[in-house]
Amino acid sequence: MDSPDSSTPPEPPTLAKWGAAKHPFYRLTRKPGIEKKIDPVEYVLIFEGELIYIDQINLKIGRQSSNDIIIRDKHNLISRRHAIISYENGEYLIKDVGSVNGTYVNNNPTVRKKARRLSSGDVISFSARVKAEFLKVSEARFAESHRVGPAKDKPYRLTINKADGPPIDPVQYALLFGAERVYIDRVEFKIGRSFDNNIVIQDAEEKISAYLSRLYLDDDVYYIENVGISDSITVNGVPLPKGRPFALEQKAVISFGAGIEASFLYVKDLPF
Repeated sequence: MDSPDSSTPPEPPTLAKWGAAKHPFYRLTRKPGIEKKIDPVEYVLIFEGELIYIDQINLKIGRQSSNDIIIRDKHNLISRRHAIISYENGEYLIKDVGSVNGTYVNNNPTVRKKARRLSSGDVISFSARVKAEFLKVSEARFAESHRVGPAKDKPYRLTINKADGPPIDPVQYALLFGAERVYIDRVEFKIGRSFDNNIVIQDAEEKISAYLSRLYLDDDVYYIENVGISDSITVNGVPLPKGRPFALEQKAVISFGAGIEASFLYVKDLPF
């Protein structure tokens, strides 16, 4: 069991931030994991509007940078190794791994180092201050962007807004922009530079159209359609004429222009 530190350790510079400005009491970081993937993705954690997909069989949670979900709070209420969410025999379990301030489910304390089964709608508290809701993908609702940040080593910025239409449950596909994942969890995504799109791409030279394309599911097939003013979109190097939907296949590479590309992948084939 560890004890609170006198000061918060420095932030790792290479991790992708998840909505730090939204949580004045704590900072939330989701580090790419190496654990076996869950495919398809069925559940999410929502931290005050910030969404994290439960896409691997073990999610380690705590203050230390070796965790998969890193929570740094002002008063070090979160332990270095606080809790773990795991997937075993078709069930999702949470276990406090010896934290100082405890882990709670629906305000009931969990027994340290003893797993407890989770159900959709459960509210998990890591200490008394940091709360997350455990939900099925189909039950998750978002009022605002759930990931904002520059893709690594790319001269553009991605913002992911709530997508249109019914949810897809379970989630099977994702778009991979460099190191940034966008899970295809709704039947339609609008893509472009304008902020009323679901996937907002802001490039430095503003070459991306305000309304560029849409990706949608129809009769179990995923399509992408060019709705912009030019033929800048290509799929596997082939230009996509305006208004003509193109059926996507696994590992298709979509170019949105301005050097911005995304791969269309099964969740289980994501590289991290």
